[in-house]
Amino acid sequence: MRQKDFAAACATYQAVLEGVDGYQGTVPGPVDGWPLLEFVRDDRKVTVCAAFIHLPVPGSSGEE
Repeated sequence: MRQKDFAAACATYQAVLEGVDGYQGTVPGPVDGWPLLEFVRDDRKVTVCAAFIHLPVPGSSGEE
């Protein structure tokens, strides 16, 4: 996820996850900014925590 705007990158990838077949909804997760996405597939409910974090490129200042 090479994005200079971390918040925009998170929104983009969350939107992609919400487009997956079976998506039911999003609820707040255990950590601010880590939503829980709920899916139903083949009569099974699956909850996924989307933990968006920023890891700087090795050798960079981390200001990307």
